[in-house]
Amino acid sequence: MNNAMTNLLDGSQAPACHAIRARRYNTYAGLAFAAADLAMFLLAAGLAEAIVFRVGDVDALWRSFLLAPVVFVALWMVLFTAFGLYRVSYAMSVRDEVYIVAAALVVGIVPQFFLFTLVPALTGSRMVLVLAAILATILIGSARALAHVYRSRTDARTPRRIAFAGELPDAWARGRINPAATSVVQLGGLLPATRTDAATLIERCRERDCTALYLTTVPPPEVLGTLISAAEGAGIEVRIVLDPLLAGVCRFEIDDDGRGALLAPHPLRIRTAAGATLKRIFDLTVATIMLIVSAPVMAAAAAAVFLETGGPIFFRHERIGRDGAPFEMLKFRSMVVRHSLGNGWAQRNDPRITRVGAVLRRLSIDELPQLLNVFRGDMSIVGPRPEMPEYVARFEAGIPHYAERHLVKPGITGWSQLYMQRLLTPDDAADVLRHDLFYIQSWGLLMDASIVAKTAAEFLFHSPA
Repeated sequence: MNNAMTNLLDGSQAPACHAIRARRYNTYAGLAFAAADLAMFLLAAGLAEAIVFRVGDVDALWRSFLLAPVVFVALWMVLFTAFGLYRVSYAMSVRDEVYIVAAALVVGIVPQFFLFTLVPALTGSRMVLVLAAILATILIGSARALAHVYRSRTDARTPRRIAFAGELPDAWARGRINPAATSVVQLGGLLPATRTDAATLIERCRERDCTALYLTTVPPPEVLGTLISAAEGAGIEVRIVLDPLLAGVCRFEIDDDGRGALLAPHPLRIRTAAGATLKRIFDLTVATIMLIVSAPVMAAAAAAVFLETGGPIFFRHERIGRDGAPFEMLKFRSMVVRHSLGNGWAQRNDPRITRVGAVLRRLSIDELPQLLNVFRGDMSIVGPRPEMPEYVARFEAGIPHYAERHLVKPGITGWSQLYMQRLLTPDDAADVLRHDLFYIQSWGLLMDASIVAKTAAEFLFHSPA
């Protein structure tokens, strides 16, 4: 039995290796969320109309409501559906639910402003739209946060019990199974080769009160049919585990040519032309806004660095970008120019950090020059951590599939930057890779927007590096 499975069974898995998995909704849950969101949208829009126009009369409010509010409620519902908010959730915490809703509403305001500009008769005030978005963030975010708490408590009371037949891939165990919400039954190398084996396997699962059976290989067709029928009768779901790192490189769909099922790999959304274009537009838009807003802060930071230790103001260092191409990353210099510790990873209370540098790092101001890397096309707003060439070479030699994190541009912020501690060591590289591959596989515009929203919200509340 491998180390990952041993850790899961004895409860000794390290806290840093928390499970990362999307929560997929069934049809009924999706409809329930859609109905709740619609009610909250209508309430937010009605309150916004009443507040902005100071309308207390119900009949007058209803006549006004039939114009703009109904239009933008309908548009927001369409956008929420397009964003997949009724199919899957990537929220890892209660606060994440609010960040995701806020990001979706901010993104949704943009096309609606264009619509109301082109058709001004739809609304008498854009303030209604803005206020409705704020109220909807509070109402829908709170409702989803409560649902998140309820699901978490339900999971804690009734944890899933999964049976595994075959050798469980180590990376899959580390990435998908949360010991706090899932118990594991290892059935060893027992894989069904006959119909009798299939029935026996399901019976063993039922005896152990398992709710799911995961296989690491595909049984013969006649055996698989028996297995599925027996599992359905026992209320046990059957899943087949693919190589988790392979799934981080492409997405799979099932094709049927009339004679059998075919597993068809497709480029990840982030690697398609449309995905790359959408991400680039998002990067340039956010980078432009950030550069305008942060220009005075960047000027003050540059002056402070120069006054304390002289030049250079910027720290320039080679990093590895998309497809393994090197680039020069920019940061405000926060350390002394020369030190006996060299250019190793940052440590807590690092003696190389200057007084001004400590403040810049505490507030993440030292990262702002990377906006210039975004404009140059070397980096993205959201993506994996940019890494030094010597570490990349070391990790690629020791960690399988490490190079797959370079399928995308590195980012100023990202999934691993938010969901792992800020101070990391080379020993954390495998866990960082797991976070990065989850982001690459799951990428979408809303995911980037919610990561930016969470980064902004937690901007002043991280520990210094």
